[in-house]
Amino acid sequence: MIEINNYKAVSYSAFQKEMDYYFSKSELKEIEIAIKVGLKSTATVKNAFRKDAQIVSDEVMTNIMNTISLDGFILWCKGKRFYYIKN
Repeated sequence: MIEINNYKAVSYSAFQKEMDYYFSKSELKEIEIAIKVGLKSTATVKNAFRKDAQIVSDEVMTNIMNTISLDGFILWCKGKRFYYIKN
């Protein structure tokens, strides 16, 4: 993993747990997130919260993270994704 100050690298499953937590904390509905992110359907929002694998683009995932106030990012390095959340 690549170390970045003030952020911790997490596994995809830990990242999804944080996503779920911030989603519930935001009190937003899937349709509200879809509208704020500029998506055409809530299916993409549902796909962003899949537990098995990331199937939405990094851009969509990052926009959803911003909408639910999760401070983090996704980094591609040598063909592999790394997930980071604020300490």
